[in-house]
Amino acid sequence: MSEYTWEGATWNEAGELVIDIYAKPIIDKVENTQENEDDEEFNDDEDDMNVEYQWHSEGENSCDKCMELDGKKFKSFDDLPNKPHPNCDCTVCATSDGESVSFDPSEWVNEKLEQTAKEIEQKQAEQINKEKNIKDELRAKLADKKRLLQRLQVNNKINVSDIKQLKSGLQKLGYYKPEPRSEPDGKLHDIVNDNLIHAIKSFQRDNGLPETGTMNGLTMDKLGELSPVNTPQKLSEQNMTMKNVNISDDYLLQKAKAEITRNEDSVRYAYADTKGNVTIGKGILINNREEMKNINMVKDGRPATDEEKMAEYDRVKAQAEDFKRQNPSNDPNRPYNFVAKNYRQDDSLLLPQDEINRLTNDHMRKDLVAIRKRFPDFDTYSERRKLVIMDMQYNHGGFGKFPIFTSAVKNGFWEIAAKHSESGDISKERNKWRYDGLLDK
Repeated sequence: MSEYTWEGATWNEAGELVIDIYAKPIIDKVENTQENEDDEEFNDDEDDMNVEYQWHSEGENSCDKCMELDGKKFKSFDDLPNKPHPNCDCTVCATSDGESVSFDPSEWVNEKLEQTAKEIEQKQAEQINKEKNIKDELRAKLADKKRLLQRLQVNNKINVSDIKQLKSGLQKLGYYKPEPRSEPDGKLHDIVNDNLIHAIKSFQRDNGLPETGTMNGLTMDKLGELSPVNTPQKLSEQNMTMKNVNISDDYLLQKAKAEITRNEDSVRYAYADTKGNVTIGKGILINNREEMKNINMVKDGRPATDEEKMAEYDRVKAQAEDFKRQNPSNDPNRPYNFVAKNYRQDDSLLLPQDEINRLTNDHMRKDLVAIRKRFPDFDTYSERRKLVIMDMQYNHGGFGKFPIFTSAVKNGFWEIAAKHSESGDISKERNKWRYDGLLDK
């Protein structure tokens, strides 16, 4: 086998060391070489650590702040301050082991700004992604709730709190069977499930009713005939009592009017509300000049003419715009935030008290018609809930701004309705009265 010699050591063709005595010197040489390289690397790092930075302010554009920095030394780039002013021509001298180089400090500042900008962009991207995930999660939860509401479809005769009683009634008639996973040991809960929908359909089919799977009026009446003790009409304490149904409109109007009178001032002259609408009496909205002609007003003890009424309407509208220009509001929801008395003039047309009462009563009776159209179950609600709904209809002119409230009331979610009845246009006390009234059974 051939052998090869190098640096006093001998190897065979297999690469094996033949003469061991020479191995150590070679290994020592390799190790010494490595140590020298390590020392050089260490020294390089050390050189960086020994760099010193000195500020020089000798240019024509040097100001007092520049001169304060002149000659000042810094141990790292991070300690270097920003230029005192845009036209600064100061320089920084970096010195290490007798060698030095000068540079514009703004170059370092720009580098730091670029790095900061990148970090900000990264954080913004992470925040946007985080918000997107949160929105996606909320949308998924909302979709689940919508699906539940679609399955519920509680039409005219049942409140969500009655579901447990409904299950009990259908169970005793042999239709409902508890759901094993969510109702172990036969303990009923108040959540709609597939078993309940199937039970309702089976009950409807056996009694010749349309198989809707919802508790409509015909289904509820039939269930009441066959199981009167366990029907929601008999057991619900919230909105299924004959006492609530038998409350007369006159009684309701009287109670609601008393509450509205407590919260709404009775103004005998025309003024503009916080939205700039011409208003009169107990918050009665006048939509146009023609409506103003139908109001019985007086001037100097005599009935006002149609021309005088329309002129009064135009004066209030123009005055509202003048007030808005002269005293702009910071609240976009209340652009005409002025008290009614600002619109009173010596020659203002006045509204007799009898006319205020007539307008209020007519307004409230029209409100009842609109309410029953929007909420078919209105007559089954408790008295306090009816009064709250009437108050909201009167004060806001409808429920266009309360979509969640409207849906919650229709489906019997009274806690949700209470939380979404709040308005920024009324007092905290009135908001609390609404909230408490909607939770009343």
